[in-house]
Amino acid sequence: MKRAYDATHPANRIEVTVWLSAKEAAKKLSVSTDTIERRAIPWQDASEPYKVRYKYLVLGEGAEPVRRYYEPDVEALLCEPKQLPAASRARLVPKYV
Repeated sequence: MKRAYDATHPANRIEVTVWLSAKEAAKKLSVSTDTIERRAIPWQDASEPYKVRYKYLVLGEGAEPVRRYYEPDVEALLCEPKQLPAASRARLVPKYV
């Protein structure tokens, strides 16, 4: 008898977490690395609007810790124009159509 597929079983779950360098995060948003660093907050379980959570990557004993930024927080900074305030949307409309 064939077993039913169980998506909740740990062996069948794929959890992908993507961490970006400041340079990669900045490139994704077309902003400076300084912008990413100003919006950075240490890791916490709950996200905060307009902030990017980070953790430190340490590759070995004595290695310098490097910040890595949580990609879903970076992507959350991108939004559809219809979600922007009216004044911001007006600035995005081309003056000469």
